[in-house]
Amino acid sequence: MIISADLKSKLVDIDALYESKVGFEPQSNKSALIIFESFQEQVESVDANKIESDFKLHKADANHLYSTIALKAKTESFYTQSAVLFTYWMLYTKKRRVKNHWPLDHRLLEKLANDAGVSLD
Repeated sequence: MIISADLKSKLVDIDALYESKVGFEPQSNKSALIIFESFQEQVESVDANKIESDFKLHKADANHLYSTIALKAKTESFYTQSAVLFTYWMLYTKKRRVKNHWPLDHRLLEKLANDAGVSLD
């Protein structure tokens, strides 16, 4: 995947949000690259401030999400990546798109939706 300077800047921004809220540096795994590539248009349209404000707008308990990520990161590799924050944001703001175009195992998306209190129905 060739990453444009603008996209790279957005990913650095999302990584910084992850590190500041979850408490450790995010890992960069293949699954994160697949997600960011699959939803490149959405990645380019968002930044850390937008993610945080949309969590509040959708009445998400962001602190609970950050705690959930930190806890699950100990045993589940997907939670060690900043893509988890981006996926929660997609579930809150673009649920149909993420549901219809999710590039990984749907069981993972269902688990993330459950964490976020979002129904995929």
